[in-house]
Amino acid sequence: MSLLEHAAVEAAKKFAENEENRTDTRGVVKASRVFPVVSVFSVLMGIAMALLKLKQGGVMFYVLAAAFVLLGVFLLIYGHNFKIEYDRTGITVYNFFGKPKQYELQDVQKIELKSDGYTVLTAKGKIRVEKDFFLGSDAFLAYLPDAIGNLVKRKKQTNASLDRLGFLLQEADCAGSVREKDGYDFSLGAGGGKKMFHAAEKGIVILKGEKSSEALRTLFSVCDRELKDKKCVYVPSEPVLFDDSLLENISMGEGIEDAKMNGILAKTALVEDVKTFGDGLLKRCGKKGENLSGGQRKRVGIARGLYQDADVLFLDGVADRVDSATARFLVEHVLEEFQGLVVMVFEDGFSQKLDGMVVEV
Repeated sequence: MSLLEHAAVEAAKKFAENEENRTDTRGVVKASRVFPVVSVFSVLMGIAMALLKLKQGGVMFYVLAAAFVLLGVFLLIYGHNFKIEYDRTGITVYNFFGKPKQYELQDVQKIELKSDGYTVLTAKGKIRVEKDFFLGSDAFLAYLPDAIGNLVKRKKQTNASLDRLGFLLQEADCAGSVREKDGYDFSLGAGGGKKMFHAAEKGIVILKGEKSSEALRTLFSVCDRELKDKKCVYVPSEPVLFDDSLLENISMGEGIEDAKMNGILAKTALVEDVKTFGDGLLKRCGKKGENLSGGQRKRVGIARGLYQDADVLFLDGVADRVDSATARFLVEHVLEEFQGLVVMVFEDGFSQKLDGMVVEV
């Protein structure tokens, strides 16, 4: 019995149990105490300024005092009314006036991370969350990948596959562009520091330098946006795995093909790992892949990228969290056999064995 056949048999046994025992994820993101504290302080400051200058007059001074009061009132109303409610069916955002706006999970397109928070990009607009000013922001961020992953599993919506929305993409600050012309003409940066290079439709580009990961994210973003007829897939250094089976984490709602899956498992050195799991491909990865080792998570992320049949595959930190033997295996069995263009950050010494272009960024 193949790995996939075993998974199908076990899935049939556990389907009813999983559906009965599955609990809904519910939560809310709301303003922290910073809002009422700052709003009260601002109102008191405005009143104090007005009283101190009551006898002296001065139009501009009173305008400034009124501005403080209005700012305080604004923050008080915003802190009271704004909130984000979410469950497995979707997301509801209440604005300044307390008016709700509904977002379905399939509306989500990308999650951009910044040091001070994150932005959820959707087909209906942006949802911006400042981590320092809102309670429950971390739980909401953790909910998004799992919720999207479960949506893909249940509804088989290939438009919700990982290459378009399911990853957490650290927002890149540098500029970039791409143009198709007998391959791809790439550019990074601007002005005197602009870097330009050409890559064939099939081959390997290795980015090196302190800003290589940022450059990789930039190139993926512009390719995903500009190359409409090409499928671009990004595999981060730390792949985002859902609290779902290994099979679903790799396939991401795409049709399951036995030969294709087995081939990818072999290329990413996952066959022996799967055999050691009691549930095989039905092993649950846990939230953020906590049930797997760092090396296993990395290889599952690469397997997921390969399963998407990408034209351009972006890989960050290929050798991160894997031993030297696995790094050598990935070089020999994954990268050199890929039928499209691979753009990657690979600082390991085995990158010297690759027949690829090295770009210093």
